[in-house]
Formats: sequence, C-alpha cells, structure tokens
Amino acid sequence: MQNKIVYGVALGPGDPELITLKALNTLKSVDKIYAPGSVMKNGEVKSHALGIIEPLGIDVSKVRVFHISMRFDRTETEKLYQSIYEEILEDLKNDLNVAFVSEGDISFYSTFGYMIPRLKNDGIIYEMIPGVPAFIQAGSALGIPITFQNRSLKVLAAVKSISEVDDAIDTSGTVVIMKLSTIKDQLLPHLKEKYDSLRYGYVEKLGTDQEFISSDIEEIIARDKTYFSILIIQK
Repeated sequence: MQNKIVYGVALGPGDPELITLKALNTLKSVDKIYAPGSVMKNGEVKSHALGIIEPLGIDVSKVRVFHISMRFDRTETEKLYQSIYEEILEDLKNDLNVAFVSEGDISFYSTFGYMIPRLKNDGIIYEMIPGVPAFIQAGSALGIPITFQNRSLKVLAAVKSISEVDDAIDTSGTVVIMKLSTIKDQLLPHLKEKYDSLRYGYVEKLGTDQEFISSDIEEIIARDKTYFSILIIQK
C-alpha cells in the first residue's frame, strides 16, 4: 500500500470532451473509480459524474458511485466520506489503483477535498489532476470574458443571504455565484430592483442534454434554478 497513489481526477464541467488527456488516461489505467452522486431534496438520485464518464470508453463496471445528500447539515455526509475513505484504504491494501473523481476542477469546491486531510493523516500519497471549472465554461457558453485587465473577481457558492451578494457586487468587477438554488427566489428580483447597470449571465447543467443558457434578466428570474446553476454578474 505504501507505493500506491490515490488520484484525484477532475472531470470538467459536464461535456465529456472537456476532460483533459491526462485525466482520461488516468481513469483508463486505474482499477477502481469513486464517483460522487447526489440525493436531491425531492429524493431523486443522480450522478452527473457518471454521466461524464460513461461516454469516454471507460469500463463503468469499475466505477463505485456514492450518493451525497444535498443538505447543509454535514453530519451524515462526513460519516459517508469516512466510510468511502475506509473502502479506499481496503482497495489499496488489495493492491488496487484508485481514482476519485469530481466535476469541474479537482481543487475548486471539489468532493475530493474532503479526502485530502484523511490521506495526509495516514501518510498516503495522492496526486491531483486539474480540469476546467464550471464557471470558466460558463463564460465561454455565454460568449463573455469572465474578467479582464485589472478587474477583480469574486466567487460565491451556496450563499445564505442577499447582503453577501450586495457586498461582493460593491467590491468586485465580476461576481460569480455557484449553487444558486439556496436563494433562488429572492436574489434576482432584488438585483433587478436595486441595480440598473448590471449585466447578467446564467447557465445550468452545462454540457448535458438539459443545458440552459440565458442573459435575459426576466428569463432568469422565471427559471426554477437548480443546484447545478451559475450566475455571473458584471458591472
């Protein structure tokens, strides 16, 4: 087990063609792949990560999908992470090569981040293979630069209050909000009423057959925003 490496592999934002060659070659070479899925508030179970892996010619029989509840209470989630980590340790003892995948980039709001302290604590070697973050693809999908020259950029995720967004707008040239569903009903009407010179870009489920893209504030307000949504706000 001492010579084994656990690979943290970025899958990119959703389109299988946006995975890097290094990530793809690593996934093809390992014996087992751990992939996160989600248990939504309505009980629906899905794995966007698996949806990216399946078209890549990788043997899906070696993929172990585990499902995380989309709740702010992390007690049960931490228990799940520990259980998955113990499975990984067992795999390493059995001389298996292991990869742990995350959508987007492996170091940016990545599920693999919860494995790192455990790996470090046990002295297990790991390698992180980067990828395209979802908000970067959002800029391309909308046909806009996320930022340029000396304009500052602030990224928020799963924000809990409108004031947090107001503060970011006041101090940044561009604000990116990920996981927009937490304040989906309040935020856009508030922004439309308070600010008259902001530009908006909204995307959800990029790279999938449910992809949606809009720069129209009224259309964005009317949208029932999902967990896999991104809003870009620019002055």
